[in-house]
Amino acid sequence: MSFAVDGLEAFFARAATLAYLDVATGDGGLAMGEIATRPWGERSFYCHDPLGNPLCVVDRTTIESACTVWGETTWQRTARWSIGEPKTE
Repeated sequence: MSFAVDGLEAFFARAATLAYLDVATGDGGLAMGEIATRPWGERSFYCHDPLGNPLCVVDRTTIESACTVWGETTWQRTARWSIGEPKTE
């Protein structure tokens, strides 16, 4: 599950205090549990909730600018795909 937030650093600090940060390495060799600009342009970090469910926390200001492809953002394409539209790439 992903959350777009204002004040990414405050959410990161809270997740770190609770020891909920992800320890994996992801795309581009970036640590998932650190704030980073991902290869697709968003600033985010990954953590988990108290039950272990994965969460992505994204800086709201980077969503619309992240990887606009064919006139739409990656988030818009993901939304289309999640409702069953075919992937065209």
